Order: sequence, then structure tokens, then C-alpha cells
Amino acid sequence: MNIGYFFTSFPEINASGEPNRFVGGAAVVAYNLAHEMDRRGHNIEVLTTTEAKRGYNCSVPFDVYYYGSLGSVANANLSYSGALLPFFHRYDIIHIHAPSPPMDIVGSVYSRVHGTPSVVTYHAEPEATGYGSPARRAGVHLYKRAVRSIVRSADVLVSPTEKFINSSLLASHRQKVRVVPNGIDIDPSTTGCVPEKSRRILNIDPDRPVILYLNALVPQKGPDVLLRAMEDIVSHMPETLLVVAGDGPLRSDLQSHVAANGLHDNVRFEGFVDEKIKPHYYNAADLFVLPSVENHESFGLTNLEAMANGTPVIGTDVGGVSDVVADGQTGYVVAPADKDALADQIRSVLSDQTEIARLSDAAWAVARAPKYEWSTIADRVENIYQEVCKRT
Repeated sequence: MNIGYFFTSFPEINASGEPNRFVGGAAVVAYNLAHEMDRRGHNIEVLTTTEAKRGYNCSVPFDVYYYGSLGSVANANLSYSGALLPFFHRYDIIHIHAPSPPMDIVGSVYSRVHGTPSVVTYHAEPEATGYGSPARRAGVHLYKRAVRSIVRSADVLVSPTEKFINSSLLASHRQKVRVVPNGIDIDPSTTGCVPEKSRRILNIDPDRPVILYLNALVPQKGPDVLLRAMEDIVSHMPETLLVVAGDGPLRSDLQSHVAANGLHDNVRFEGFVDEKIKPHYYNAADLFVLPSVENHESFGLTNLEAMANGTPVIGTDVGGVSDVVADGQTGYVVAPADKDALADQIRSVLSDQTEIARLSDAAWAVARAPKYEWSTIADRVENIYQEVCKRT
């Protein structure tokens, strides 16, 4: 099949043929699925954008078209070429990864103009209210209307979890939704590291209780809630260290909060973390926390990555998180935006090494199940492509 992948943030490829960085879990999914489909003999083309003004093409080994941008609004690269040039390509089927403005909108319009069947993987709900400048908020508001059209016009919708369906736009289109989980790559050279080695590499005291937050520093992920919870945690467990790995618009405010509340010895900001070193952060942590506060979280790929490294997870009851994190088995799920509940659960786990070991063993086993292998996931997606093409 000739398959077009429409996704705005496909990773840019370096001279070694490796991705420079993944911006979010959806990028991981799009990248790995494209590779799996290429290995199966499908002709894959990825239509994406670059922050640079001048676009370019490359092969990895499939063709990726990076369309140049004039700037961005609400994390959407504004690309005239990306809005026009894809319509000169022809495909048997297209796969849109949403939300991912503007290329998800371009893909949806392409499908209707050319009569090409479309599969849409719905990775998250758009931001509930938006944040930042008035222009950004207006852009988010308009985009949410576009997303409803993208979902409505798709031939098949893919949700990463069952629970996310009923808590999202997908609920109104249940008859055309298929559930296919996200996946992860297991690197034995890093996931097999003992925590002591990872802590040496990262210069973390081997005796301190360590909490890890590894995600974008944006309001919907709730890093501010975690910092407020840390005030309580540190008052009971003063040696606790929170490692904040990631970057985003909240970083300055979070650092100011740390300084204002005397947490500088208990919170460490790492910035963006390279993919190759990321497993060491999971290995070094006693506990991984993703305190999302909005219902946008369909899966929480970093939760699964942490579990694959044997790190227990505390997540919040939003979207599809509880389909990945089994409450009381591989970690715990607490109410969103509740700093007291979050602090209590973190302290409860960190104070019980037997509990950490139990959760760690269960998390490790669950994350390495065959359903999270990319080959298994690609089988299911390929079957969806065949189903859709037979109908049209």
C-alpha cells in the first residue's frame, strides 16, 4: 500500500539516521509505526514540518517531507508549503496523528478532496482552555473546532486505551473506534542497569529517595501540583529529591516556586533529556510521577517507559491513565490536581521499601508484555488499513 502519514512533529533525523529528539509520545508512535510499515513492504511517506523557514526531504529509509515554517502559534508550525504541497501526492490510505496542528487538519482536508480513506490515531484531547497569549488562546479555541471535524470525517479512529474513548470526543463515534496501545523500545543495555550505576552516571546520591518527573513543563501535565506536594513531602522526608526532566513554558515559574519555598536542595531541573540517557533517569528513581490535571492524557507513554525500567508509577485519574497504571499493582492512581492526595501517596510508597519492590516487579512484567511490542502493534494497525481499504 501507498500510505501517507500526516503529523506535525515527526522527529528530525541526524546524519547517523537517528532521530534527534521526540516531542511527545505521539512522535514516538508515528516514528515507530512508519518504520514497521516500511519493513513490511509498504510505501511510506511522512508529511510533516520543521521550525526552519526552508523545508527539506530525507529518507530514513522511507521519504519524509519537512515543510518549512514561517513561525508558530500554540505549538503549531505555520507552513504554507505544508498546507499545499501534500495535495500533489497520491496514497491508497492516509494515517493522521492528532492532535497535531496543522498537519492533522491538512490530512483531513486531503482525505476529503481526494476521496482517500483515513485512519486517525487520537493521541490526546486538545487543551481544555489554552494558556499564554491571547493569540495562543484564540488559536487553541479555533483548533478545537477543527479537531471535531477531523474526528467526525475519519473512516476509523484509533484510541490508545479503552477508558480514553468514553472520556473524549471519541465517545460520540464509538462504532468506528479501534483500541491499539502505544508501544516502547526495550534497550537491554540501559534498562538492565542497576539503580546504583544510573545514579553514579547522573550524579545522584545513592541513599536519597528519588522522585522523577519526566515530561513537558506545561500546565496540563501538572508539574506545579507536584511541586506543591513536594512542600509536604519534604517536611516529613527532608532527604527526598525530585528530579524534573523536561522543558516548557512553565519552567521559569516552577524554578521561582522552588526558590521562594526553599526547595533548592530538594528539586533538580535537568532540562530536555536525550533519548539515550533517559532510561538512566527511570532506573535512578524510586518512583515516577505524572500528575496530569486535564483529560487530555490518552495513555501516558512515559508511565509505560518507567514501568519497563521497573520504576513504580503514581499517575492521576484522567483519560486512559488507569488502563496503563494498575492501581495498587504497578503503582497508584490519585485524583487530579489534589496535591494532598498526591503527597500522601508518594510518602506512603517511598517509606516502604517492600512496597517499592513489589510494585517494581509487577510494573516491569506488565510493560514487557507482547501487546506493547511494536511488531504486535503494527500487526493490528496493518489490519485496520486492510479493513478500511476493503470498504472503499
